[in-house]
Amino acid sequence: MRTVIISQEIQLLTGRQETIKMRDKRFIIVFAKEPQRGKVKTRLNNDLSPERAVGLYKAFLKDTVELINKYKNVHKIMAYHSEGNPVYLKRIAADYIFYKQKGASLGQRLYAAFVFAKNQGSTKTVIVGSDAPDLPPEYIETAFRKLSKHDVVFGPARDGGYYLVALKKSMRNIFLGIQWSTSRVLAESLRKAKEADQKVYLLKPWRDIDQYEDLKALRTLLKTNKNFAQHTRRFLHGKCFK
Repeated sequence: MRTVIISQEIQLLTGRQETIKMRDKRFIIVFAKEPQRGKVKTRLNNDLSPERAVGLYKAFLKDTVELINKYKNVHKIMAYHSEGNPVYLKRIAADYIFYKQKGASLGQRLYAAFVFAKNQGSTKTVIVGSDAPDLPPEYIETAFRKLSKHDVVFGPARDGGYYLVALKKSMRNIFLGIQWSTSRVLAESLRKAKEADQKVYLLKPWRDIDQYEDLKALRTLLKTNKNFAQHTRRFLHGKCFK
């Protein structure tokens, strides 16, 4: 099969016009925040100081970027939220396409990010967050593979949401009218997909690290399994729990 190379002018944060040559059409989008004091891991405010919360989130980000960087035949987008220039994110993900999140609700922001990737030529797009630093890399590969015969892939989180969503075409319906940040997120999304007769595949459940109990469980796991989340493991066995 002949490889088609698509050239496209994309305005990056540096202000330069960069030509990106696309040899395939698989995209991974990382949803992340610039690590700023009082703006990240706020659900852990009762257990971690703002400084330690920032340190923890930086470790999560570095592990997430290193996970995504294992994929050599994908195009990577950093969908960022920041009150200013995302200096830290640009430093650890210098070769990513940077895209500023748009929309009032999480659903609007997810859908807008998918549209952005689609406009870059994507035919299969996976979105992950930055709260699952030990996510097994095969889960992402499975999501891409299952899109060949399914319309949408969800990675169920243990809190009732999802840690991953993958699409091959725009499906706005699964992002509208959802009660975000509740235990009903995945159930409502599945209902909307079913109503639209959209074929869904569910990956194995995994966890987002939002609560202190999640963090303690992750610390225990990483103590014995040293193959994942190296930055998070070092942080959790260093300053964070002293």
